Amino acid sequence: MAEPSTPPEAFGSQIRSGFKWTGAELVLRLAIRIAALAFLARHLLPVDFGVFAAAMTAWELLRPFSTLCMEQALIQRKKLTEGDVGVACGIASGTCAIATVILVFGAGAIRFVYEDPRVEQVLFVLAFSLPFHCASMLTLSALRRRLAFRPLSIIALCAAVLGAVVSVLAALNGAGVWSLVFGHYVEVALPGLLALYLLRDELRWPRFWGQWRPLTRFGAGQTLALFLNYWALHGDYVIIGRYLGSRPLGFYSRAYQLMSVAPNLFGSLHATVLFPGLSRIQSDPKRMASAVHDGVEVIATLTLPASAFAIVAAPELVRLVLGPGWDPVVPPFQVLAAGIYLRTAYRLMASVILATGHVFRLAVCQGVYAALVVGGSLYALQWGIAGVAGATLLALIVFYALLTIVAMRIASVPTLAFFLAHLRGGAVLMVALACGWSVRQIMPVDVASPLVFLGTYPALVLLVLALLTFRFKERLWGKLLYDLGRRAYLKSVRH
Repeated sequence: MAEPSTPPEAFGSQIRSGFKWTGAELVLRLAIRIAALAFLARHLLPVDFGVFAAAMTAWELLRPFSTLCMEQALIQRKKLTEGDVGVACGIASGTCAIATVILVFGAGAIRFVYEDPRVEQVLFVLAFSLPFHCASMLTLSALRRRLAFRPLSIIALCAAVLGAVVSVLAALNGAGVWSLVFGHYVEVALPGLLALYLLRDELRWPRFWGQWRPLTRFGAGQTLALFLNYWALHGDYVIIGRYLGSRPLGFYSRAYQLMSVAPNLFGSLHATVLFPGLSRIQSDPKRMASAVHDGVEVIATLTLPASAFAIVAAPELVRLVLGPGWDPVVPPFQVLAAGIYLRTAYRLMASVILATGHVFRLAVCQGVYAALVVGGSLYALQWGIAGVAGATLLALIVFYALLTIVAMRIASVPTLAFFLAHLRGGAVLMVALACGWSVRQIMPVDVASPLVFLGTYPALVLLVLALLTFRFKERLWGKLLYDLGRRAYLKSVRH
């Protein structure tokens, strides 16, 4: 597969295009996921979500081994040959086959962790989606390496829409937990099929020789990091499912999913834009430092007020999105929502570490994170799912601090500049909290309808921010966000 060269002067234009296309994709996928979650929460039981979440813990455990992270190794390489592609495909095919066999024949072992027999059945069916995931990751890596953001965004949207439609239709026909399984298959298989169609004229039979040591070193280090990250992201699921049962896990998993919609969608920026883009400039510390500073400022300014909104409006959000009977979701959701900025920003730091090839440093940080999540969750069980959420948040704070220290050293970011990058986000956060407190005084919980509260609160925040923007301009938002917003506004006015 030939790799087209990118002129240096076109790099900046490609990255801006990437943020534009991926940003639009984030907004649309956010709306799709919330709409699908709202519908499914009204047609499925909490235990259905718990069974699916339990089975996915085992699937996610072996997911990194299904490719040995060869797709990321191909993106990170400074110079890529057809031999490298062939070696990566060969390694990924072998590890994927092994991982699939382990899941198929080892699905019964999950009964020692979860007592619900349906978990074993769902996991057995999910096992056969690993080859589709492997193929999708390898084909999409070709588009990510060449920074083809437009087709990547279109592919992601198509998968999200069709996956949601399949899940909804299956739920309407009484499929129960299997509606989530069907949607999962669509979302892992469709991207690979669409990418293969776009690359059909460039496909060649791979040459299975190349520099396998750099690829396997990077892949092994990143696989170790993702394996440890698995326990960080799913250790709380395993602990709750094992000791509290499927129903509490259903509540907790919905709280986690509702909180992580924005961070996970911003994770698309990590996989699609940040990691490939930073890999191109990995030998330029000055540009890396500038990227980290600007990225932290933008993420803080956008996600800190989002975190405030989620905490203040949690009762209304849960009632509106999930419907009646989901009140136990509110406390863990509020605790987890306090970490929205951390869950989003740590992906930027991870992108810096991965792009420069320091995969084993990332693995060490992930190991500390995983140990804190599992140990903290076991200790916090005495306070229920809200206590587990608190332990997870504390572990996340430590993890973000470790990643930040490593990334700042790699990119040579001054400590003072890093902290100053949070000032604008802190100011917008204070505005969101003040507006939320004011509206809550007027509309206590259970007094106004969720729609009224969720319409009034953001409207007041936007009004205050508009007035402050008119007064302070880029001093409030920073040059990057202010210029982007100003250009978008002027373009809309002209149209």
